[in-house]
Amino acid sequence: MRDSDPNVKPPILVHRVEPIVNPFDLLPAFACLEGTVTTDGAVTDLKVLKASSPYMITNALEAVRDWRYLPATRNGSPVACPIKIPLFIEVNSP
Repeated sequence: MRDSDPNVKPPILVHRVEPIVNPFDLLPAFACLEGTVTTDGAVTDLKVLKASSPYMITNALEAVRDWRYLPATRNGSPVACPIKIPLFIEVNSP
């Protein structure tokens, strides 16, 4: 799928689950994932491009697997679409 194709509308996130943050982390947590939004709006084929910790990898993958999208469309028909998902979580001070 080409980004410049005017007939393609990108997927729209409709349900987001936040990753669980390690309560002992003193620094912000981040992860960058890539995967595919399927024609039914599920996220599949997830892989980690970067992450701040192994803990964040596990929790980011678990959270994003539960995300749901309105799928991308081409000429009004749903199509599978690659997606990159950056996650950044600020740590709140006590």
